[in-house]
Order: sequence, then C-alpha cells, then structure tokens
Amino acid sequence: MIIFNDALTGDELISDAYDCQKIADGAVFSVKSSRVAVGGESYDIGANPSAEGGDEGTDDAVETVVDVVNRFEYIEQTLSKAEYKAFMKAYWKKLKEGIEGKIKAAEEAKEDWEVEKWKGVYNTFKAEYAKIKEWVKDEIVKNFDEYMFYIGKSMALGDCLLIPARYLEGDSSPTFYYLNAGLVPEKA
Repeated sequence: MIIFNDALTGDELISDAYDCQKIADGAVFSVKSSRVAVGGESYDIGANPSAEGGDEGTDDAVETVVDVVNRFEYIEQTLSKAEYKAFMKAYWKKLKEGIEGKIKAAEEAKEDWEVEKWKGVYNTFKAEYAKIKEWVKDEIVKNFDEYMFYIGKSMALGDCLLIPARYLEGDSSPTFYYLNAGLVPEKA
C-alpha cells in the first residue's frame, strides 16, 4: 500500500487503498469518498449482562460520516475565493522552499536515499506546476461555490496542502482532489 503524505507537514492525507483517478494529465488525482457508519459497536465479552444485573443495551450512537474525512481526520476550512487565491499563491512558494530545504538537509546529513526522494518530489513539482495551476483556475476558481476545503488533523492553514472536495451530480458523498506536487508517496 502507498500512503500519500503532505510534502510540508508529513501528515498522511490519502492512500492507494482508495480508488485514485488521475486527472489533469496526472497532475491531480481524485478520490470518490463514500459514507460509512461508525460507532454503535457491541463487543461480546462472554458475559450475560441481564444475569449479572447489568444493562443489556448500549447508548452508543451510530453516526454516518465521510470515510476519507473520518479515516484521515480532516478538518474543514472556510475560505472566500480571494482567500483561496492568496493561499494558493503563497502555498506554491512555501512548497518550493520547503522541498528545497528538505533536499539541503538530506544532503548535509549525507542521506542519499532521502536526497533522491526529495529531488523526485521537486521534479514532480516543476513538471506539474503549470498543469495544476491551470486546473485550479479552470476547475476550482471557476466553480468555487461548489467546493469545500479540508486540511489534515495536525496542520495549520497556510502550512500545508489544502484539499478541495465537491459533490458531483447525483453523489451522496464528495470527491476529493489532491495536487500531486504537494504529496510524497511512501510505501507502507
């Protein structure tokens, strides 16, 4: 299995256990989420609660959640279109500087495998930047009101990849979009 981590924070954002579809010439991939029930589990521990004067039922509520949000503990963010545009402009600069910093740190530590990993991430960034920028303009900015935005559980807005999601026609759960240049794949 491959886990995709945020290039700046290292947080796990998605894995290939989900159906990842490449779009925008492979520069972006989409993941169709689904709704799942969580909670309300009962565990048979071999006891008979009624015979022991205990409660036979449980008050655990079952909740329906979006699987990707629940699994990776995403936090929804509220942004205006102007804030989103400013965020993306700052993000590209921060991502480039962050990757360059990781390459330098790996070179100083003489960790050749780490240098190669981050150079690969940097090359992906350079190769896909124009495609992603065009996709963001044509898809997200153009249809901004249809999108919700998420970040990972330990991230701060402005220091990480922002994950857009929207409901496609007829879907009961959103499709999430990941900018490949902001991700680092790791074998689990």
